[in-house]
Amino acid sequence: MNSTRRQFLMGFVGSMAVAGAAYGDDDRMKALKDDQEKRKAEHDKRKEEMKADHDKRKDEMKSEMEKRKAEHDAEREAQKKRIEAERESHMKEVEARKAQMKADHEARKKDMEDRWKGGKKDK
Repeated sequence: MNSTRRQFLMGFVGSMAVAGAAYGDDDRMKALKDDQEKRKAEHDKRKEEMKADHDKRKDEMKSEMEKRKAEHDAEREAQKKRIEAERESHMKEVEARKAQMKADHEARKKDMEDRWKGGKKDK
């Protein structure tokens, strides 16, 4: 029997007992009502404790998630900086190679021009 059905039946049986007690057994009716109020108070107390515990766990999880997010963001920022530094380094290397190639080209060009001019002078 599921809890909802059991609660319904217990409430129904309790209300029948209270209704039966109304025909003469006032002490029994008072005891049943007191018991019912006591159970309700215990239930409410447990419910409040569970809610407080749930809220506490929820806050802990939220702070843990914020902490993880901050760590993740820091890692991403560090990775971005590392990638940017690598890109800058690569671009400097490319520029240096380009400048070296241009200098080599100019040197070969000048050498060829000197040879060509030198060859004409020989004739």
